[in-house]
Amino acid sequence: MYVIVSYDIKASNCQKVLKILRKYLFHIHESLFEGEMTESIYFQMKYELMNVVKNGDDGSIICYFLPSNKVLKKEYIGKVETSTKYII
Repeated sequence: MYVIVSYDIKASNCQKVLKILRKYLFHIHESLFEGEMTESIYFQMKYELMNVVKNGDDGSIICYFLPSNKVLKKEYIGKVETSTKYII
């Protein structure tokens, strides 16, 4: 499945969430990540994120799911990052 993740959380937890998401997804822009992953990997990532964002006061993380990136249409307006990033 293809996953898009956006977050808006307290500054004190920002680096923790950023580090977790970078392990699993591509960092697209500010607090936006996307990438292909299996359901089991998603649950592993979700578990790690839930340990950081434990209650509503800590902020929120939103995950969007698509069957694949082939059904996703993107349109870039303005400056587009051209660097290629790999997840190993």
